[in-house]
Amino acid sequence: MNDGPAAARPARLRDALTLVVVAVGLAVLLVGWGLGIDAVTRVAPGLPAMVPTTALCFVLIGGGLFLATRGRATAARVAAGTTVVLVAGVGLSELAGRMAADRMSLSTILSFLLSAVALFGTTVPGSAGRRLLVASTCCGTIALIALTGYVFSAEALVELLPFRGMAVHTAALFLLVSAAILLDQPERTWVRYVLGSGRGSRAARRLFPVVIVLPFLMTFATLVATDHGLLDADLRLGLLATVLTALAIGAVLRNAAVENAAEQRGIDSEVRLRALVDGLYTSIMAFDRSGALRFSNASADRLVAETGGGRAERWLAESVFLDPETFRPLPPDSVDFRRPWDVPVVGTRLIGLAVPDGGQRILHLSGGEWRESKGHRNVLLMLRDVTDEFYAVRGRQAAERLNVLGEIAGGIAHDVANLLGVIRLSADVGALQASDPEARAEFDAIRAACDRGAELTSRVLTFARSREPALEAADLAEILPNVVALARRTLPSGLTIDLPDLSGPLTVEADGGLLESAVLNLLVNARDAIVESGQGGRVSVSVVADGDEVVIEVADDGPGMAPYVLRRANEPFFTTREATGGTGLGLATVARCAEVAGGRFQLSSTEGAGTVARLTLRAADAPLPQKAAAPSGRDALAGRRVLVVEDDPAYRRSLVDLLTSHGADVRSVADGEAALAALEAARPDLVLTDLQLPGRADGLDVVRRARQRYPGLPTLLLSGVAGARPVLDGTPLQALKKPIGADTLLAEIVGALGPD
Repeated sequence: MNDGPAAARPARLRDALTLVVVAVGLAVLLVGWGLGIDAVTRVAPGLPAMVPTTALCFVLIGGGLFLATRGRATAARVAAGTTVVLVAGVGLSELAGRMAADRMSLSTILSFLLSAVALFGTTVPGSAGRRLLVASTCCGTIALIALTGYVFSAEALVELLPFRGMAVHTAALFLLVSAAILLDQPERTWVRYVLGSGRGSRAARRLFPVVIVLPFLMTFATLVATDHGLLDADLRLGLLATVLTALAIGAVLRNAAVENAAEQRGIDSEVRLRALVDGLYTSIMAFDRSGALRFSNASADRLVAETGGGRAERWLAESVFLDPETFRPLPPDSVDFRRPWDVPVVGTRLIGLAVPDGGQRILHLSGGEWRESKGHRNVLLMLRDVTDEFYAVRGRQAAERLNVLGEIAGGIAHDVANLLGVIRLSADVGALQASDPEARAEFDAIRAACDRGAELTSRVLTFARSREPALEAADLAEILPNVVALARRTLPSGLTIDLPDLSGPLTVEADGGLLESAVLNLLVNARDAIVESGQGGRVSVSVVADGDEVVIEVADDGPGMAPYVLRRANEPFFTTREATGGTGLGLATVARCAEVAGGRFQLSSTEGAGTVARLTLRAADAPLPQKAAAPSGRDALAGRRVLVVEDDPAYRRSLVDLLTSHGADVRSVADGEAALAALEAARPDLVLTDLQLPGRADGLDVVRRARQRYPGLPTLLLSGVAGARPVLDGTPLQALKKPIGADTLLAEIVGALGPD
């Protein structure tokens, strides 16, 4: 039953009609036949009477409908069954000829049977119930015929055998019963078209009074005119036929207008929907059960045209779909989506699609269903190109792993720098104190090994950690041989890197660490391309000065790049080596180096003929910084008070030994808080502190307090982090890189102290 707000008004009307049917039935039984009041049983003298059985059946039908609306399906069915039994009994009696003059007519018997069937249908769900409810319309039609006969010619009506004995209020109650049943479940009968909220329903409600009332008025008017001699019978029928024809034509034209308007609205909606769907980034294809394409949006048409062409069915059957992780073709049992009309796509997944130029796109695949208005089922296949997002996510994950690695590398490098620093300073002191040439040679070998270890640690840290770039004068004659030497350690046999001799300083404006990373990335990319393809075996590095610019060129004889790869090679996180660990950051780093330095990065490549990378930078105007000259003599720091702040005990002891051996008065502490206390106790001539210190105060805090407490006090910072550029209150400071040689450290200290 309908209990929602939209059905409240029909439900109230249904209940009112049901109560009227029950009340009239009881009135006829109790008042008409019980008290013998003929006006209640016949309405008017000479008209057929409503017999007691008819009145009882109305009470049963009305009561049953009332119970059915309250969810009492069993009681309603009992009432319907009882009515059928009573009516069947009356019908048998009629056939036997044992009834009185006032009897139940054949149309009454048929109407009760139809009403009982319809009442039973209100309790039956589904299509079976809907078919049973048709009986209520048939019942109402019979009642309407009877009422029409009473209006225009009661004598003629009662002479008809089916209606002989049907009382006027019997016909009226059947009409009310039919209306109540139809109003009980309007959504299951034709009444829904009248009570609906659509335009057609509103138009039907406006036309109903005209269609129902006007024919009756015209018929009544022509009868009156005929009775008064204004019309004869034939002309009356002709006028009625003309009016009915005009009404029918009007109804047809009105229906045509409604249909045309609805069709145009449908066309407009389809156009708007098509424009909306065509604007979607997702490719949508709809196939019917036979596999024929029913619909595809603009994105789907572009996808098919750009990745193979032809019809969508053929494209699905012939395209090469790949595993996005390994770039290998998917096994047959993983490409069931080639025929979605046979095997519907369940859930979502990522698939790779091989494209004609040798690349692959990453597609997000999903399925669905689309039913047309006529109920035809179509299968939807939806594909969204997520190539950029896929590689961006993978690239970010790789970058996060590199950042974590960089943090770990930074901590390790700091500790290794301290260890190498102890060894280097101890070797320096030993070399100064050694008188035997062979012993001095041994100490020199130790110092050289420390320098190589420090250089290797610095470069690894430069490539593993990111930092803010800073332009400086970078000497290619120093950087390129070091980077090439580092790259050569990773080469397999049969692959060589050629680098010509670079004479004299060749300086450019660049971030030194970023430049080293850029050149190393170019060399590693060339190596990977040659190794993975098995084609080629030579990489050459050259430098050409061109006016105020310097061009670094890295060329290889490897497989080259496909056009689509060359177009996207500089994009961050784009890689064709996802399966072998590529991050898509190598060439992006080179492009970043060029951008920071105000230079250019260009790639040229031909498939099968190798790749040439050119990094163009501005030549540096400023000369390279000169290294401070080492102090002479063992008493270069005689009488100078130096505060040493270093958390590593071995390195701190080496610093103390070195400075003491040159005459300095050294006080050493292990952390920043102890250094602040020492500054409060006495003024040193110089503070030498590590940048990274344990506790609440680091090296910058020590320098800040020293300058505040003793303005002009010289300070020097040491750091085991390559490329560290500390900033104190907006002013950049220089940090000496660990491990540092004794000569260099002494020269920096003497230079900071100045003349006595």
